[in-house]
Amino acid sequence: MPICDHSQLEISDIARMVHPGKRGHRIVAVLQFKFDESYNQRFVSVAGFIADELEWKKLEHKWQKRIDFENSINRTDQRITRFHAATLNALTYEFEHWDGSMSAEFSSRLIRLLGQRRMGAVGISADMDAVV
Repeated sequence: MPICDHSQLEISDIARMVHPGKRGHRIVAVLQFKFDESYNQRFVSVAGFIADELEWKKLEHKWQKRIDFENSINRTDQRITRFHAATLNALTYEFEHWDGSMSAEFSSRLIRLLGQRRMGAVGISADMDAVV
């Protein structure tokens, strides 16, 4: 999930489009949906974070600084444009020249950035056997 990709809208831009209220009074929820289309998967989970606009702006700034720093210390073939957990964990696409320790350290640093912000975590899971 790219948090700050300069070719995309930032959270604050989206917040102003959907809720043109006064600055500081907009609440935006960003939820990440993870679904597995496999017919034999039993559970579906949805999770994400909720924060005010300023917290998202601060996180986006720090997140991009972290990516820029990683690119400044890594080899050319290890540079990335964004964070995507699935490709980082699988060491594919932009992360194909990374190793497990680089992946773990980068993830840890990004998780610490989340922990420094005033954000709430939200999530829900459903037992599809009980639903269907």
